[in-house]
Amino acid sequence: MNKSEIIEKYSNLDLGGASYSGPGAGPYLARQLADPEEARLIMWEIFGHEGSLTKQGYLFLKEYYGLDSFAVLMAEWGGFDDGYKTNTEILDWLNSLPEYENY
Repeated sequence: MNKSEIIEKYSNLDLGGASYSGPGAGPYLARQLADPEEARLIMWEIFGHEGSLTKQGYLFLKEYYGLDSFAVLMAEWGGFDDGYKTNTEILDWLNSLPEYENY
């Protein structure tokens, strides 16, 4: 399946959303998660407990990027605070998301 087909497959599904209200709040869309810069900002929200992914949102990341590749991408951007800087640390955190998210 190519990237545009993956976006289409997830375009009408609930992928998660911000846990706050106001500007920038709302559901996470497939086209947002497909944009690496927007995905980075969304992952910062999730890391900071200001948003969450659904099971479909997690599966989108796995299918669209691959968790290994996404972890490398996040590490190239500096990772997260609190010791999640390397692609290995970020991958461990990504793999732990299903345990914590609201499925």
